[in-house]
Amino acid sequence: MAKRERAGYTSNLFVIDVSPSMGQPMFPSSSGEGEGSPEEGYGLTRLEWAVEYVIRKIQELIFTERKTEECGIILFGTDETRNRVNAEHEGYENITELVPLSAPTTKIIDVLRTVVPESAVAEPLDALIVAIQTQSLHLGNKKTWRRRITLVTDGEAPCNFDDWERTVAKLAELEVKTSIIGINFDDEEEGYVEEGKGRVKRINEKFWHDFIAGLPDGLGMVGNISLAIASLSSPQLKQVQSTLQTTWLRLGDRTTAESAQSEGFLEIPVKIAKATSAAKPLSMKKLHKRSGRGAWHAVGLQTDYVVYEGGEEEEKPKPEPKAETEGEDVDMTPADEEEELTEPAEERTEVPVEKEDLVKAYKYGATWVPCEEGEFEKLQTTKGLEVIAFVPESKWHREQALGEVSYVYPSDTSAKAQLQFSAIVQAMAEKGVMMVVRYVWRDGADAKIGVCKAQPLGSVEWGGVDCLLYVQMPFADDVRKYKFGSLTRLFNMAGERLTVHSTLPTQEQQQAMDAFVDSMDLMDAERDEEGNPAPWFDPALSFNPALHRVKQALFHGARVDDPEKNPLPPPHPELTKYFNTPEEVLERAAPAVEKLKKAMNIKKVPPKAAASKRRNGATADAPEYLYESVEDILGTTSRPQKAVDPTPVAAKGPQMGKDFGTTHLPSPAPSLAPEPGRLIGLANPLKDFYGLLESGDLVSKAMEDMAVVLLQMARDPKRNKELVDCVKAMRVKAVEEDEVDAYQQLMIDLKKEATRKAFSNPDLWPLIKKQGVKMSWITMAEAEVEGSKSSVGEEEAQKFIEE
Repeated sequence: MAKRERAGYTSNLFVIDVSPSMGQPMFPSSSGEGEGSPEEGYGLTRLEWAVEYVIRKIQELIFTERKTEECGIILFGTDETRNRVNAEHEGYENITELVPLSAPTTKIIDVLRTVVPESAVAEPLDALIVAIQTQSLHLGNKKTWRRRITLVTDGEAPCNFDDWERTVAKLAELEVKTSIIGINFDDEEEGYVEEGKGRVKRINEKFWHDFIAGLPDGLGMVGNISLAIASLSSPQLKQVQSTLQTTWLRLGDRTTAESAQSEGFLEIPVKIAKATSAAKPLSMKKLHKRSGRGAWHAVGLQTDYVVYEGGEEEEKPKPEPKAETEGEDVDMTPADEEEELTEPAEERTEVPVEKEDLVKAYKYGATWVPCEEGEFEKLQTTKGLEVIAFVPESKWHREQALGEVSYVYPSDTSAKAQLQFSAIVQAMAEKGVMMVVRYVWRDGADAKIGVCKAQPLGSVEWGGVDCLLYVQMPFADDVRKYKFGSLTRLFNMAGERLTVHSTLPTQEQQQAMDAFVDSMDLMDAERDEEGNPAPWFDPALSFNPALHRVKQALFHGARVDDPEKNPLPPPHPELTKYFNTPEEVLERAAPAVEKLKKAMNIKKVPPKAAASKRRNGATADAPEYLYESVEDILGTTSRPQKAVDPTPVAAKGPQMGKDFGTTHLPSPAPSLAPEPGRLIGLANPLKDFYGLLESGDLVSKAMEDMAVVLLQMARDPKRNKELVDCVKAMRVKAVEEDEVDAYQQLMIDLKKEATRKAFSNPDLWPLIKKQGVKMSWITMAEAEVEGSKSSVGEEEAQKFIEE
């Protein structure tokens, strides 16, 4: 694997030829000018094409946003002379230092666009010497900085190459990475050869190849400018070296070991470095075009804090000031006030607020809780990796990984630490275990939990040393468990498993789907150079289209004055090569698709009628309510209501005697609807209970209301069997939803109520007792199956139900 470079710390000097020959067009009219776009060099001069290459290189440096990247511009062939070497020595005429070495900015691009061909001719070798000396004077003794010099020329002017070996030796001594980018230079690898090349250009081109050949491998190259620009537009991955963070790996507790005067504590100095880092698309706000100037420049961000005052809605409290939280500023204005405002905009005024008047707040549910500085004492943590436990690798699930992977290496200055660390890694690999650690990146920082996997010695991919691969994982409180019904295991009301159902695939459908999947296999959809089957998709060559396309669009917009005349070119073929399924695979899968359509009885779904945008003031996509009818909300009565006689009272004649006040009217049936504040009624408690559980967010409320309803049902001897069914259902859900305590308390209250001497339903508890332990308290063994917790043993549960 190629050695990765440290990001930044690079000095880039671009040496550009501006002699008269650079004013000639890239493609003369005889070669078909207008057949291509400016993105391919058509309609541009040689100098414009050279400047285009340099601009694209500088853009790459700008968008890295590293302060340790530098670039400069030197022109040769200028009418005037302005460089450091000429100021100290004679010679080196017609060479100008246009932009001194400095941080790359868009101002450099603006300056480059003003460069035009001039009338003088200069020696390219002299310009290269000036670049070497300029770079050396600027960097001084900074040995950690990498040096790069790129010379762009058309090679048309006669040159004097005397004593060029000394220049090569100096470049090799300073380890300067040198690139000679020639306009219309031949490229044997790509099969490009310029026709009608003059004698002078052939001599110059041969010289530059000999010049670069004199440098050590990897320090020089000669290339064609058109191919170089094309390579810049292609997606490229650049591996960089992460900065190592020094920390400690600890096994055991120091305080306990010291108090016991034992050796049960081990502390190893280690270093942590990033192994992966997620790439994100460039921000659309990085560049801004000045109105009326046509120049691009970087813009800064400014944060203002305001509150809104005024308005007609006096009953609503005024919005609180924006609360400053970790990493962002959060507007504490209620959500309904952020939507469409009914009052005129001029009645709501913005009042500036100083940052010092803000209070940090944390979100708890839907509420913002202000927290004054120093009100809560922070957790005292110590920098390092503390080993919590070792677990088998089979217990680790990939979905538990959070964030990026990091390397953990032993300290390179301690042989003892390397031996200790290596022993731990080798033992972990031999036993097949992983290390659960508590990671604190600096003293006082929030602790994180993570897992380390052993990577033993001998793997070149990991550097050929023993190391650990660390990745963060969530705490137990950060994980929510959701239960979903099985798609393949269906049961009827009697508890018998179904093998035939409309949602279960038949054997014919299963075979048709298997054949379709096999026919779409991409592992043999490509052919290698020898004609053997090969995988069509290579993850290492699959680039993110969003990332690279956004970057291409931003770079294009910064270079082009009129995007309408010079629109964004199509994406690079490397970005789109995996967009479409190979034709051979589609043809191979066609018969399987037809069989699958027939087996599945697939038909085209008719288009839905367009829904109205409003439904009595509600949006068309408003969510359905949990209950779908009035009966679901209010419950049903035990007696059917009598129909109302439409005959007028006067037509019926006298219905009551004189004793009207003593006439006994029928008493209404007791209401079985849920009591105020409850969501489960007496009419059909089991249905209401399951309905609440399906909503997902009302589990605790469902358990609470169900317990109250069951205690009411216990007084009715006619509903004993129904009560037993409800208790069984609640017991099952209590285990699944980790609501064991709610069920245990219900059984305590139910037993206390049902065993009273004056209880109206003395047959209830004997019926429950007859069910045995399956209706008693939930035991620890039962709870562990579903990941819940209980403190009741089997003997306690048996004793509770039998007494």
